[in-house]
Amino acid sequence: MFDMNQGGGYFGGASAMDPGMKSKPMESEKRKSRMFVPVTIRMINDSSPRPDDIFEIDGAPINEVIIVGRIIKKDEQPTRTSFEINDNTGAFTVIYYHREEGQVPTALKDFVYEQFCYVKIYGTIRSFKEQKAIVGTHIHRIVDYDELTNHLLQTFTSHCIRKKGVLSEKELQGHTGSGKKAERNLDETKKLILSTIKNLTNNGGGLVYREKVRSILSGKMDEAEFSKGIDSLVDDMLLISTDNKQTFTLVVK
Repeated sequence: MFDMNQGGGYFGGASAMDPGMKSKPMESEKRKSRMFVPVTIRMINDSSPRPDDIFEIDGAPINEVIIVGRIIKKDEQPTRTSFEINDNTGAFTVIYYHREEGQVPTALKDFVYEQFCYVKIYGTIRSFKEQKAIVGTHIHRIVDYDELTNHLLQTFTSHCIRKKGVLSEKELQGHTGSGKKAERNLDETKKLILSTIKNLTNNGGGLVYREKVRSILSGKMDEAEFSKGIDSLVDDMLLISTDNKQTFTLVVK
């Protein structure tokens, strides 16, 4: 139904749009591939719409997005079902419109809702009376938490490409080498933090919580040293953090 390619996703067919939005009959029947870009909710909240209702993220026009996060709450109305999603960078509303009043949207027919479950959502950013929302196209529950890590890595890669362009093979090899060199040159504080995160990653999946690492290392460094070490590891591109720096995933494993 869809595949992933260099940090994005493809879908065929039209999205579940607001029934009030009109389209030409021939256009609604056409099936075409659409590129979905992995982003964080903060990126969406920070984006700004152009006069043509296209949103810009990192200076690039992006409306079709992929987000992952937890469902905080669900709201069912006769004409739509909406979810509030939180990904630790912010919260956002995702709407699934009903084709007919009281009819379950196609995208939700096989979806088993559970509060606080993790989900991956494909959809289109829209502005309704100057309030942003995502009109959902697809949703599925996340049971393999490597998907969370992969989404963060894909988001990070896409962000770097938008900002700096695609790296050449030589640049990519050089970047990998510099990452390993940076790891070798870490001071003892950063080595302890990195080693702890690696152990937690190996034992429990891709995402590691800051407070868990801090608790383990509480007798070996103070808060200031810990925060400085975390910031330095992120700057060295050995860690990727969510925007509020509460969860991390490794770049160099």
